[in-house]
This record gives sequence, C-alpha cells and structure tokens, in this order.
Amino acid sequence: MPGLESGVLFGHSGQSRSIVSRWPQFQRDFVILTYRARVGIVLILKDWNIQPGEEVLMPAYNCGTEVDSVLWSGAKVVFYRVDRRASADWHDVKSRITDRTRVLYVIHYFGWPQDLSEIAGFCKQKGIRIIEDCALCLFSCGSQGPLGMAGDAAVFSFPKTLGVPDGGVLTARGAMMKKEPLLQSPPRKESLRKSLPLIKRAFVRRLEAAGVYGFAASALSKSWRRRKPQQDGEFPDMPASYYFDKKMVDWRPSRLSLNLLAQCSPQRVVDVRRRNYQAVSDALQYVGGFEFLFTELPEGVCPLGFPLVVNDRKRMTEALNQAGIAAMAFWQGYHRGMTWDEFPEARFLKDHLLVLPIHQQMALEHIGYMTQCVKALS
Repeated sequence: MPGLESGVLFGHSGQSRSIVSRWPQFQRDFVILTYRARVGIVLILKDWNIQPGEEVLMPAYNCGTEVDSVLWSGAKVVFYRVDRRASADWHDVKSRITDRTRVLYVIHYFGWPQDLSEIAGFCKQKGIRIIEDCALCLFSCGSQGPLGMAGDAAVFSFPKTLGVPDGGVLTARGAMMKKEPLLQSPPRKESLRKSLPLIKRAFVRRLEAAGVYGFAASALSKSWRRRKPQQDGEFPDMPASYYFDKKMVDWRPSRLSLNLLAQCSPQRVVDVRRRNYQAVSDALQYVGGFEFLFTELPEGVCPLGFPLVVNDRKRMTEALNQAGIAAMAFWQGYHRGMTWDEFPEARFLKDHLLVLPIHQQMALEHIGYMTQCVKALS
C-alpha cells in the first residue's frame, strides 16, 4: 500500500526527546509519532505482515475508527463480547480464535485498564500478538505500570486528553522499520481547521473566568450541537470522519501540537482529572435516573471523562449542551461494514453511554455547575 512509510521516530528532534524523557509509557523498543492514533494501527499491521483475510479480534464496543483502520489494512475483523461494564470477555475471545487469528485488539476504556494478566500468556502460547488501544488512557497506569506496556504494541491519542489539534503515538516491542520514515507536515489548511475548536474553547474559558458565563455557555453549546448528528434507524452510521483517510499516513504531527505537548505537565493532568472525577462522583452518587459505568476510581487511573449510563441519552445530552456543558453521546453510530446483532451489550453502551467532561481546564466551580445541571435533569 502506498504512503505507509509514516511516523516520526522519537529522538530525531529535541521536542520528541523531551516528551520521551518525561512520559514513561513511551519507554519502549520502538516509538513513532503519527498524525493520528489510527495510523499506528495500519503501520503495525503492515510491519507484522498481516495478510488479507487473516483475523484481528476486536471488542464489539468500539469507536469504529480502529475497526476501519484494521479493515483498510486488509485484515478481517472478528468481534468479541464486552459486557455492560466495558470489561472484555476473555472466555468469548478464546472461543473465537481460529487458525487465521493473528492479533488480539484490546481497548482500555476511559482510562480504566483491562486485566491482561491471563490473556497475555494465553496469546503468547498461541502466537497471537496483542495491540493495546490506549487512545482513552494516555496517562493511566495499572498494577503493572503504565498502560500500553503489556502488549506487543500500543497506540495513543493526544487530542483525546490534551488540548492539541492532532498527534498520535505507536509503540512496539522489538525493532520495526529498518529505515527512517519520510514525512511531511500536514497542510496548513488542515492544521487550521483542527485548531479552530481549540481557539474557540480557549476564548469561552476566558469569558467564564470573567464571569460572563451565560454567553460562554451559549457559544459552547452551539459548537457541540453541531457535533455527530444522530441518524434514524437501529444502527445509524458513524460519522464520516471516523472512516480511514489514507492521506494522513504521510503526515507527522503539526508543529503546533508538538509545541503544546512540550509544555504539558502529565502529573498535573492526572491530578486535576482525578480530583474532578471524584468531585462528580461525590455529587451524583445518590442521584437517581442513571448509573455510573465505573463504581471506583482505582489508583493510577487518569479518567478521560465521567461515563454515565442513561435511559434518554439524546434528551440529556441536548439539555446539557444547551447549558454550555460539553457532554458527549459517546461513540454513537455504527461501522456500516460490520454486523451487530450478536452483541447486545456493546449496542447498549453505544446507545446509552453519556460522558461528562472532567478535563484539566475545569475548576471545581465548573464541576459544581455541571453536577447541579445533571441533578436537575434526573
């Protein structure tokens, strides 16, 4: 496939070295910076010489971008069960392994780790490689250390956790790619398009700090109402932007993203997100009308957001967006190339999960305002 010599080797620039030296999850044999996390999936499957028709086991609860990346590489996707608490069913995984199975793909949801202790040894015996999807858990750790270190490879996303327009990481065990990939910067028009939402949110937060919250809420809600329109039908298609775009395999992260990443303090991000998560939990634990997806915040978890299982997600999402709260109907929509009838738990999550923001730009007064709005809707 053309254009697959992608990525930026860490260590080939001062900015890259500074990131590696501070972030322990990137201390692996091979690390590449890509424009998007999904590019890393294509790269690692190519490097492992996964052939058309060979199978990649993937969780039925997924975004769809990772599924389309695997399909674009030529591999066959086989779903496995994930329960209503977003835990992978390893028994179901084992039952779906065939002589064509080459890769097990595992997603760590919202910062919470999947337990790989048993399945990793099983896959090693079977000669099956593991890819950890850490797009939602950039700074999370499990009992064995930073997430992304247990499998044979891992992919990460910067924009999911940090205020940057683009950037992903592929890490792998062992050597890959014998020569340095050739890259080009993303087009300026593309970088500007990705940066505009960040500029708007920064402006809105300045208004909030100045006490002009009503106008700020109105401005923010308008931007979120335009996001991911719901479609009719039992399995509405996922947004077009979720499907793989081959042009991005030749791009490295933008200069803006690299400059912003160099200023990031991972420990502050972890501390503030955990503080905000706990504040939401304390405020909503006795409120009816919804369920917490996770009942505890384990040590080491850096939560992406606060996931709630709600009955009428559309109503609650729209009401919170109107109030200026960037609540998300998470991963709504289905990849049109897959079938879903066999996985009711994954469909339940895709249709009922709402995620409240708890990111590092939110102060406790913002959390208090948000939880009051949620209580009013319950």
